[in-house]
Amino acid sequence: MANYYKVLLVDDEEEIREGMARRVPWADLGLVICGTAENGIEALDLVEKENPDIIITDIQMPFMDGLEFIEQARKRLPLSKFIVFSGYDVFEYAQKSVSLHVTEYLLKPFSAQDLSDVLLKIKQQMDQEKQERRDLASLQARFDESLPLLQQSFLLGCLSGFLPPERILQQKPSFSFSNHEAYSVILFEVGTGKENNYFIGREELYLMSIKEFVSQKLPLEIVNHTFIFGEYVVAILAFPPNFEVGNLVKQVNDICREASQISTQIVLAGLSQKIKELTFLPQAFREAQDALTYSYRLDRSEWFATYQKDIAKEQAVTALLLTENEERTFTNLIKLGNKELLTQAINESFKRIKEQHVPLKYYQVYLLEHVTLLLKIAHSYSFEPMDVFGEDLLKMVEDLQKVSLEEMTNWFLTKSQQLNEKIQWSTADSGKAVIQKAKLLVKEQYSDPELTIEKMSQALFLSPAYFSSLFKKETGQSFISFLTEERLQQARQLMETTNDKSYVVAEKVGYSEPNYFSYVFKKRFGLSPSKYRNQMAKV
Repeated sequence: MANYYKVLLVDDEEEIREGMARRVPWADLGLVICGTAENGIEALDLVEKENPDIIITDIQMPFMDGLEFIEQARKRLPLSKFIVFSGYDVFEYAQKSVSLHVTEYLLKPFSAQDLSDVLLKIKQQMDQEKQERRDLASLQARFDESLPLLQQSFLLGCLSGFLPPERILQQKPSFSFSNHEAYSVILFEVGTGKENNYFIGREELYLMSIKEFVSQKLPLEIVNHTFIFGEYVVAILAFPPNFEVGNLVKQVNDICREASQISTQIVLAGLSQKIKELTFLPQAFREAQDALTYSYRLDRSEWFATYQKDIAKEQAVTALLLTENEERTFTNLIKLGNKELLTQAINESFKRIKEQHVPLKYYQVYLLEHVTLLLKIAHSYSFEPMDVFGEDLLKMVEDLQKVSLEEMTNWFLTKSQQLNEKIQWSTADSGKAVIQKAKLLVKEQYSDPELTIEKMSQALFLSPAYFSSLFKKETGQSFISFLTEERLQQARQLMETTNDKSYVVAEKVGYSEPNYFSYVFKKRFGLSPSKYRNQMAKV
């Protein structure tokens, strides 16, 4: 069963559904029926529960037609294949199907053999796509193809500054870079975490998975060359004319967010401004590094990527101040690291100032920068400073000139560890808090017929896919099932305590279509609303 693809059948005629289920040799084709539905609304619930690989649907159905259902279902299952059938040879239907990327369009009547042939072709296509996504041998084969390797070698030479400008201009047509008017560099970096430090030897494999994910998710209209360079996943982008890099920031941020959700580590990114020639790649690389450094300061609940153009110009930091690298390391370790690595980094940082024998004023500034760093991190999580650091925070700031290096090291280490623990606790509870808020919103807004996963996700500042997954993980049921149950319980109470007509009850609990309300009510309680009320009156 593990190697079978799941199929969902959707048609308002039971005879047609049963005919397809009976006459098609599903097992021989490597397929299994995971469910059937008689309308688009019921089918959406099965989509969320079963995650079918292939969906076969009629167009003409009550409550929600097949094309509207496909449009909604594709948002949840972008990789699934759709087969549409209809008894009407209407150009508008076919045109809409093409726009929705429907795999096949069949006209009734069609034979079981016709459907089997289509299913076999789709199954073979999905096998190939699955192989390309999951087979490491396929990934290695593409990596070993000559042109990408040559392009990567050429770009690495440009990026590192090893190739002189005249040689770059001479060779770039050979590597298909001659028709692009602008370029940019994006650096992706995996935040430090426990797994990265204890599973020594697997860093390259982990980075390889991030590289593959990034290369697939970047917009199709952009030519991207993605590879691993040291601790980074580097994407060098070649743009069509008039492309605005600023419009790309949100898409890159969404890539980082999704990569962070599906992995055990935070993935961050920094984007450089556009450059006109590959000879300026070293400059773009440094800009991307600056932007990436800034990304470590962003609130992880919303932003993971920074565009260099959006960063205010800052004066260069002297060697006697807390460097950008140190600040970035501390921030990363306090948010995501463990006590051992945090202790090591702090000891090394404070050891540096002792070895340099700096004057008192620089010593005080250096200590104040460490205190400020902790306050900034606490603020990014909306923690009250006194709750995290206690009253000794003010005393420490007031007495900086009296605090010894050893005392400051111990204080900073203790407070960093406390802040690290508080962040870990806060992060662990965030999922439950979000779902609790979602439940309260449902109880407040169940009467809104427009209440959907998309609307709820927007209110909670989450993507629909992530909210749907989180809701099911925390509650054990889909959001649609929870909303339906809440509406039906409210409807039952109204039926028992008021004399409202069924269509009035339907409207009060969020159903704009009375017939569909009656259908859902009977499916849940076994009786139509009117019969349910009559039965209650006899009790």
